[in-house]
Amino acid sequence: MPVKTNYKPRLALKIGGEITQNVVQLRPSEQLAKTWRNFILSIDIKSELYFGLNSTILQNEVLRLRIIPDLGCKIVEIFDKENQHEWLWSDKSRPIKLAEYGDAYDKYDISGFDECFPNIGISKYPEKDEIELPDHGEIWSLPWKVENTELGITATVIGKIFEYRFSRRISLIGRKILINYSASNIGKIDITYLWSAHPLFKIDDDMKIEISGNPKMLKEFGFGGRIGDDGEAWHGGHLSEHTWPIVLSRNGNLSDISEVSLSKILTDKVVLDAPTDGIVKLRKLNSNRILSMKFEPNKIPYLGICFNFAAWPLTGEPATWVALEPTTGRTDRLDECKSLDSAKILKANESKDWQLELEIN
Repeated sequence: MPVKTNYKPRLALKIGGEITQNVVQLRPSEQLAKTWRNFILSIDIKSELYFGLNSTILQNEVLRLRIIPDLGCKIVEIFDKENQHEWLWSDKSRPIKLAEYGDAYDKYDISGFDECFPNIGISKYPEKDEIELPDHGEIWSLPWKVENTELGITATVIGKIFEYRFSRRISLIGRKILINYSASNIGKIDITYLWSAHPLFKIDDDMKIEISGNPKMLKEFGFGGRIGDDGEAWHGGHLSEHTWPIVLSRNGNLSDISEVSLSKILTDKVVLDAPTDGIVKLRKLNSNRILSMKFEPNKIPYLGICFNFAAWPLTGEPATWVALEPTTGRTDRLDECKSLDSAKILKANESKDWQLELEIN
């Protein structure tokens, strides 16, 4: 039975060293205490140098995020302060530095949490063949404008190839990271696009990826033979259909790819139909730490999962991460998405919004 109360929450907000408070005497009931504790946490936003670059730190009492506005607003830290645990992969052999627009993604540090828009893989623009879309899209290499908000920060970038404005608002509420996105066509011509989150979660423990049901999935690429033949440029069996989480290797062995382990060097990627509840969890088996991701399947109909067990990049420190990538596209290439009827259209003067929620436990 719901518990009624006349009390309202007390929110303490700290920005730039000043604390403002909106207080209406709160004394929640015992059974609501944990809920209110997760909500009533002070927010601290500050700037700090990070490898010579300006960074913005957004934190409360339990989580700390670090963002590099001039490098695609990349999130380089999701740090659990209570458990002293970092979730994101960082590339120690490739110090972070500003990127040149249009460069190959693997020319720089392969780390953190980027945004991919209006594409992921290098491809022709479906509506105009002479336009080639850059590796991992264009906004990961561009500087963004950042502004503080009540519970976090809002960042915005303007497109170069097309006339659009892409915005991301990050808020911290207890152990939850709420990310609200919007893409606005500020021109007069329709834009064909896809979007994908691109967070690389480090593997420092055996893990289990937990998804409800057995959604259909397509192979994007593979090296190591876990999902059939690797083929030329690792694209053997590209877009072949499978069912989560079991795959058949080139040697005829079955593998459960929900189990994440560094027992074999490989890299591969699959794109799943989004689970009906829009929830995917990454569970660390020894520590039992859990990262949960929640999104709206009606707006974000697919989930890319990319595994990298010390196989890529081909130079520098072998990377060990798993990427959980909610996406609007069935494959990385925008031209292929168009042929598979999964490309999105942003009409002239139209805006679209969507949300991603992460919870750290």
